[in-house]
Amino acid sequence: MRLIALEPGGWIEQVEFDVRLSSDDGTLKKEHQLWEWGPMFIRCAERAGRSLNIHKTMRSAIEKTGFVELHEEKYKIPLGPWPKDMLLKEVGHLQDAH
Repeated sequence: MRLIALEPGGWIEQVEFDVRLSSDDGTLKKEHQLWEWGPMFIRCAERAGRSLNIHKTMRSAIEKTGFVELHEEKYKIPLGPWPKDMLLKEVGHLQDAH
């Protein structure tokens, strides 16, 4: 049995996050505790039978279901208000507050 949820021409929006932290300017070093936080979080989730690497497989999974004309966008999400770019600074303020 095949279920159809969208009409032809319909679209979906899927959002997934990479929980591993990084820095553009190299200030987050491998020696820092935050560097290991993401991989440790991923390992804990895997031990619980969950995957936090969906962002790596979601595109191919969506393609396998028959969706065509996929459009993928990747965004940086700063954890604080330190970026020089004003939009990223605003996003960082929001992340810092929540």
